[in-house]
Amino acid sequence: MYDLIKEAIVDDDAAIELSKMDKNVVEVVDAISELSLEDTMKLGMKFKRFPLGCDLTEAVVGTCASDLELMELLETAVYQICWDCLFIFAHMHLQILLKNMACAVSK
Repeated sequence: MYDLIKEAIVDDDAAIELSKMDKNVVEVVDAISELSLEDTMKLGMKFKRFPLGCDLTEAVVGTCASDLELMELLETAVYQICWDCLFIFAHMHLQILLKNMACAVSK
């Protein structure tokens, strides 16, 4: 388990294999505990990247994205991009509104 986790730090295929395989939680936790702080942080960043998931819990429980077909992954990515754009648009308008309110109050 330790070797696979160590390999998953630098190899996306190993990270996906790790997320999909049946594993013993204690073995995973023990293996991650043996990593250096730097390697643990690298592994966390690996699992944080799309489509793997959110954090190191994905090493134990697997990822939702790893079970998706290619079309579902693309739909999810497009959906997330739309939400991100909507959030940015709303944030920009809120800033403009607040700036206009501040100008009106100062007059």
